Amino acid sequence: MSDPGPSMRPVLKAAGASSTAAVVSAVAGAVRVKLYAVLLGPAGMGVVSQVQTVANTLQVVAALGSGVGVSREVARARGAGDQARAAAVVGTARWMGLALAALLALLLAGLSAPLAVWLLGDARAALLLIIAAAALPFGALGRVIGEAVSGLRDYRLGAKTGIASSLVGLGVPAILVWRFGLTGAVASIPCVAFLSWLVLRRLARAAHPWLAEARTHLDRGVARVLLRVSAASLALSVCDQLVLLAVRARLIAGEGAAGNGLFQGVWALSQTSLNVAVAFLMSYSFARIQETPATEDRVRETNHAVRMTLLLMAPVVAAMILGRFLLIEVFLSPAFRPAAPMFAWQAGGDFLHAVGRALGVGVLAFATVRVWLVLGLLASGTFLAGFLFLADRTGLLAAPQAWLLSGAVYLVATYAVVRRRLRFRLYPRARVLWWGSALLVAGSALTADGSLRSYALGGALFLAWSALAVRRADVQEVARALRARLRSE
Repeated sequence: MSDPGPSMRPVLKAAGASSTAAVVSAVAGAVRVKLYAVLLGPAGMGVVSQVQTVANTLQVVAALGSGVGVSREVARARGAGDQARAAAVVGTARWMGLALAALLALLLAGLSAPLAVWLLGDARAALLLIIAAAALPFGALGRVIGEAVSGLRDYRLGAKTGIASSLVGLGVPAILVWRFGLTGAVASIPCVAFLSWLVLRRLARAAHPWLAEARTHLDRGVARVLLRVSAASLALSVCDQLVLLAVRARLIAGEGAAGNGLFQGVWALSQTSLNVAVAFLMSYSFARIQETPATEDRVRETNHAVRMTLLLMAPVVAAMILGRFLLIEVFLSPAFRPAAPMFAWQAGGDFLHAVGRALGVGVLAFATVRVWLVLGLLASGTFLAGFLFLADRTGLLAAPQAWLLSGAVYLVATYAVVRRRLRFRLYPRARVLWWGSALLVAGSALTADGSLRSYALGGALFLAWSALAVRRADVQEVARALRARLRSE
């Protein structure tokens, strides 16, 4: 099957904007991890990451998992030219998020003592959970705006909001951790949520006034539609967070807070790379496929999503594997050197998860919500089951190894669903790029040992992959677009 689709220029533009924001976010996140590593050490980072995970879990619950539903319904309203419907979606999601956020914040404060014992092994850490509870309302508000922007397919605005939020998320913790240590790191969670919401609201008001001005109220009809998707989305999001909490709690119990901190250092760096692909998929591909009713168009858009994800992720993941010793020195600290063996497993898992998400980015458009839910639960369940099986066998490596396993299972299962529902096949260019990218990642893992020889072999792998991945026509098209843009300015 050849690629009958139009130019990938719109896809490239979207990927460029979203990737710029993702790179800024990645750099900001890496600097923040470095800050925590130096000022708090592995044990302090282990505590902060656990508190942040609690806050993230409750923010997902407060949003009722409606993020995907908001993006889908706004995208469909945009395709139909129904702005009133889009405003009703935003207003209803905001109302539900605020109501539940307030309830959950009170619940977290009331249960902070037993939760501190279970999750952190120290009843004195209850105050940290109470502080984090203040982030919930602002996190819910900011999430609604971000998902609505994704549904509008306004990737430039998405990039602006992402960059602004990243800078806020770096500056505030830097000040508070330097001044107040561990307590300041936790206090930065609600501070960042509040300031990020203010920035998101202002940027959204300037680009789409109706988005910021949509009346906060409960439209029962809209709520029912959102909740049909949100029930599954909520289950997936909560499951992901609970699995991560369980993995970290088991690491703390078996390896101590420092062991969890080592895993968190690698996890934080790897998630910044995964966010590069996710940002593109959610800012462009998801909404594009929701708007597209024709099967052949969905096949084409999915191929474009897979191809662009491979172009974004393969070199990033390979560089992370080859340069893990440098990453530890630059973005963590010498205390994290025992975490070096985790990088190849973790980065390989990121690569498989990213490709799986690209394949499944349109599942909600052509399959049932139940199918989408099963795929997500399969990934989370495999991660937890694999970790529990490996924990007593491979120690700290169990978590990244289980992550790789879950990525492989998710990729295979998603491909089976998409192949059956869409009669999907990868176009030849995407197929060749897939095998070339898989070889690049696997080759990097096999050769990386921090020696000059490994860097030379890695460089050769990169050159071979580049020759395979980038066509002269692609370069010429980008060059023409840049020249046209410069002339117009």
